[in-house]
Amino acid sequence: LRAPASCNPRRARLRSTQDSRYDWMRNGGHVTPDGSVRIQRLRTGRRTKSEHDNEIYALIRRGAAQRYAGRRVSFETFYPGTDETVPVPPPKNDPKSLKNYSDAIKAIELGEFPPTSDNRYCPSCPCYFICGT
Repeated sequence: LRAPASCNPRRARLRSTQDSRYDWMRNGGHVTPDGSVRIQRLRTGRRTKSEHDNEIYALIRRGAAQRYAGRRVSFETFYPGTDETVPVPPPKNDPKSLKNYSDAIKAIELGEFPPTSDNRYCPSCPCYFICGT
């Protein structure tokens, strides 16, 4: 079975009467006629109250700021199950979130992969029987 093309996140379109005025870009941004950019993240499942506190939004904002320097950029989350588009509020802890990612990347570059035991995630981990934690 194959999902219809409309479910493909690379082909997902904004639900708007003004769709024809937007140029779809491969990186998930919509450039409006006035030059501003709308970044849309596709999320399956139900909308949660804490979705926009997810640290991934700090990376999305940083990437958009670098990619679209000098342009006004807005962010939204699209839920195809409910056909709902929700604007992402302004950042709260972007510096802290970005530091967490930066620290993780530095540790990967140094080859530091200390195992940490987690009762929730370990039983479903593919390395559960060989990890040793």
